[in-house]
Amino acid sequence: MAVMDSILEEELERLETLKKQYMVKIAKMPQGSISIKIKRGGKYVYLAYRDGKIIRTDYIGRLGSPKANEITNRIEQRRKMTSELKAINNDIKQLRKMLNVR
Repeated sequence: MAVMDSILEEELERLETLKKQYMVKIAKMPQGSISIKIKRGGKYVYLAYRDGKIIRTDYIGRLGSPKANEITNRIEQRRKMTSELKAINNDIKQLRKMLNVR
């Protein structure tokens, strides 16, 4: 069992390191969500996010502009990383149960 415990401990350590890396990357990504509004026949991209209790909306640019595409891609990356972080947290929880560590 010592070999199995050693492997599980290594995996737990790897996942905790990965968790820290994801948290740093997510913190650097833009927060909020993208909304597209139609005005005078054109489509415009806005970033909506919370500032305390207030919801702020910042204009990003026309739909398809380089800046709008970049922000949209970064928001999507953040969402994927957040869901991966949840899976990592679940795996850490299971490994701790297996190792009886808190």
